[in-house]
Amino acid sequence: MALVQERGDQTHVGGGCASSAEGLLNDRAVSVTYWVNPDTAEQPYTASVSFRGHLIGGKGASLRGQRFQRVEAFRAVPGSGPVAVTAKVNGLDDGVWEVQAQLLGKRSRSPTHATAEQPPRGSGLWRLPWSRTNTIDQTPIRVHTRLAARSSAPGIVLGAWPVFVGAGWLLALLSMALLLTRAGVGVAIPVGVGVLASVVGAVGARVWYLVLQRGDVNGLPTRGLCIQGFLTGFAVVFVLGLLVARVPVGVVLDALSPGLFLAMALGRQGCLLTGCCEGPITGSRWGVWSSDGRIGARRIPTQLLEALLCLLIAALALLSLLLWMPATGVVFIAAVAVYTVGRQGLLTLRAVPRKTSWGRQATVAVAVAALVGLVVSALVG
Repeated sequence: MALVQERGDQTHVGGGCASSAEGLLNDRAVSVTYWVNPDTAEQPYTASVSFRGHLIGGKGASLRGQRFQRVEAFRAVPGSGPVAVTAKVNGLDDGVWEVQAQLLGKRSRSPTHATAEQPPRGSGLWRLPWSRTNTIDQTPIRVHTRLAARSSAPGIVLGAWPVFVGAGWLLALLSMALLLTRAGVGVAIPVGVGVLASVVGAVGARVWYLVLQRGDVNGLPTRGLCIQGFLTGFAVVFVLGLLVARVPVGVVLDALSPGLFLAMALGRQGCLLTGCCEGPITGSRWGVWSSDGRIGARRIPTQLLEALLCLLIAALALLSLLLWMPATGVVFIAAVAVYTVGRQGLLTLRAVPRKTSWGRQATVAVAVAALVGLVVSALVG
């Protein structure tokens, strides 16, 4: 008889964008969700749910009796509404598992207790044909081992991230091509260089994440991607490629700006639906119910806030190009600088803080210096 014991925690290391892609290539899993209704305590507290399961049917009789146990701790915030606690246990044998869940005591001075809760209305929105959520209450349920890619959680839409990012990428190239045509510049070379730069940018996104985590990461190479790394790698290769091809760099960069930030706004919708880049749980009425793949609750919508920032930058960049078609890359530099400053502020709202103590200040300083330089140049000119 094998015993699998794991313990969840209310804090975890963020997987970065596309972290859920690991589940698409993982092995077999059992996934169950237990809904909890936090009490009305004045202060946040920590509670936990214990999940126990044992194999009652499989391909071989010798497999019967295999068991697992997982305790998922979570931070309950009064006023946050129903909380979905999901345990996903990987590496299990095929078969039928009988799983039971129990809400454990919390660590708090308040005498009240969290209670079990039925899924709220509308929770079935996330139950798509290729991603199933097994809901459990006080009564044990029987769950079949499934591909980990098909074991989901409330609020998670598997595959949303690559769909949104891919659509945004195509939209960015199309937008750039239209604006270049309007400016009388050929589009074949810029689009080709843009495709190559995107590949290098994807590598840069992974490298940036590794630097932020100081090499302390596990899982597949797709587990962590950072947008800063993508932008850096993309910009370097894109500019060099345009210079080699003798294409007007300033015109192309400015034409890329609206589509680039529109693509980033779309990409953040994928982050929201796949549980990455999430904000902390909140009791505020401005919170949005979403999940990090383990705990679904009302959270500060950091993904949506960043998407709004990107949409604003895209609109201003497009307006600038329609009213004034510069050929120096001023619109691109200004857009990236404004985004950098705004993003550094939004990072403070993330559930998982950055590990660097000086990186945010240095990044903001460089971006502000770039903006000041543009303003001074415009005034002098």
